[in-house]
Amino acid sequence: MKQYRHANWIAFRKDVIKLHNGCCFRCLRSGRDDDVVLQVHHKRYIRGRLPWDYETTDCEALCKGCHAEEHGHVMPRDGWKWVGVDDLGELDGNCELCGTEIRYVYAIEHEAWGAMAVGTDCCDHLT
Repeated sequence: MKQYRHANWIAFRKDVIKLHNGCCFRCLRSGRDDDVVLQVHHKRYIRGRLPWDYETTDCEALCKGCHAEEHGHVMPRDGWKWVGVDDLGELDGNCELCGTEIRYVYAIEHEAWGAMAVGTDCCDHLT
């Protein structure tokens, strides 16, 4: 982690953020806002390469939340796909997202997060 205190990284990070006009590439929130922390996300990694030894086009400025989402640390807000539905006949299941009792179980999946069984409202919200 000492690499991220190195002068080369600090300069590279500044260039990437400037390239994106000081805004998160995904949600467009500005680093000038008090509650927004911008980070640099590497779109790909090459073994043995230092974090600043990339083209700026190999990176994007992301706010802390979007960066965590990109790496699968928080559940993605979009990109979910509907797989199928099952009728349990009565309220015999629970939504894996909100815990509500459900009769209709919707299978949804995300390439970076996996599959979930959710109720109607959560399915509608995510897909």
